[in-house]
Amino acid sequence: METISLKIDKGMSKKISLLMKEFDFSTKTEFIREAIRKNISNYELEQKKKKQWEKLLGMKGAYKGKTKEMNDDEWEDMRNNLAKKFAKEQYGIKI
Repeated sequence: METISLKIDKGMSKKISLLMKEFDFSTKTEFIREAIRKNISNYELEQKKKKQWEKLLGMKGAYKGKTKEMNDDEWEDMRNNLAKKFAKEQYGIKI
């Protein structure tokens, strides 16, 4: 493992101490490591969502001129279906 040093103000340190007790972390290092993991995981999830939306928008552009243009209701249905599929694949939940 690599060692990284950081300085935080007393207020932040107190908040960390309170949260450590609430969520059963034994050290500040463990707490900070988990916070970093969650941030990285959230970032990666946001990147996946962004790519999905880019694909969807790309599809919208691909349809223009090649087939009949879709109306707003058709696009809304497509977005809802993709959102349901995404929720099921990523989180195992059914909407």
